[in-house]
Amino acid sequence: MKNKIKFDLLLMCFLAVTLLFSACEDERELPVTPPTESYTETITLLDTLTANGQDMWATFDVLEEVEDGFITVACFLKPDAALTEFETVQAEIDALEDEIEAIGIEIINIQLLDTLTAADSSRLDSLRATETAKQAEVLVMEVKLDSLDTWLDDRFKLSLWMDADTVEFYPRAVFLNSSSHGANGEPMDYLGDQSVVWGQGFYLSLYAVPPWETDTTSYWRGMSVRLDIEEFWVGDGGWDIGGKYIHSAKPARDASYTNQYPIRNVVTRLTPGPSHTLHFRFGSAVVTAKVTASLYVVYKTAVRR
Repeated sequence: MKNKIKFDLLLMCFLAVTLLFSACEDERELPVTPPTESYTETITLLDTLTANGQDMWATFDVLEEVEDGFITVACFLKPDAALTEFETVQAEIDALEDEIEAIGIEIINIQLLDTLTAADSSRLDSLRATETAKQAEVLVMEVKLDSLDTWLDDRFKLSLWMDADTVEFYPRAVFLNSSSHGANGEPMDYLGDQSVVWGQGFYLSLYAVPPWETDTTSYWRGMSVRLDIEEFWVGDGGWDIGGKYIHSAKPARDASYTNQYPIRNVVTRLTPGPSHTLHFRFGSAVVTAKVTASLYVVYKTAVRR
């Protein structure tokens, strides 16, 4: 009898504990399965391919609808005589401007004297004449530098296009009237179309790119651009004037260029199915250059190769 009483008490305790825990049970529902994560992929398009103005193309396919991404293009070049001349002229201008500054300081110091002697007056005249001559020399050299800048920018220009496009797009550039940028006033019509591509500034890259070259006098230089496939801006398309807009004067290189237009259809054109082709062109037949390019895409779903 005692055993039965003990059993009943244990059973009641167990039921009480069960009721207690069931009353405290968390009634919240588990969350639904989270949405499938997106998948990113980097596709190598060009791998340090020699570039001398030819069509460099890469064929690839995408796995799924593309949501976002960018194209990265790294352009490498080796300095040559024309680029060396540009830098020589720039260095000469810098040296002249330093001399002009020193002359200006000396002129001010003489003018601050309480009394000017005949020698002081003669020195002032000589300094002013020298200053004027050097300023005129700078103006002449700046015209030459401007011409070289235009020519080199066009010589080391980058264009790209997709699939069967019939137009090449020049990212972050404008078209200039070449006839207004020749040295000593002569037209720069070596292209035959009286316009040049300007503004990208690849030739201005100054850092060396080893290990391609171990000779410190001929290091490669490189600069890369990243183009958002949702929108990037290219040389004037003239979509509203029936032809490309040709600037008669250079915009400031570090300013936003006018009359560019946006490319916004790359991301929508990168559809799964048939393969796509991206074309690149850099440099010209007489330059030594290389190009590396890749495409980074973000798929809407987590497909994987």
